Order: sequence, then structure tokens, then C-alpha cells
Amino acid sequence: MTNPVEMESRFNQIPGIVTVGIFANRPADVLLIGGENSVRTIE
Repeated sequence: MTNPVEMESRFNQIPGIVTVGIFANRPADVLLIGGENSVRTIE
């Protein structure tokens, strides 16, 4: 991925796409890691 900010912006312009998970324009606030029996939250 050579330009993640542009790619995220282009994807976000497509109707129906809620989020792409690239987080180039704004970093994530919370990371949720799903395991077999639990979910770990990192803030």
C-alpha cells in the first residue's frame, strides 16, 4: 500500500462501506482482539 490515506478516503466514498480498518486518517481509539473464549480490549 503506497498511499494509505488516499486509499482509505477512496474506500470511504463507496456507498455501503462503513469502515475499512486502515486507520490512516485517524488512529483507532480501541483495539478489540477476539480469542476463542474471550475478547481483549486495548485502549
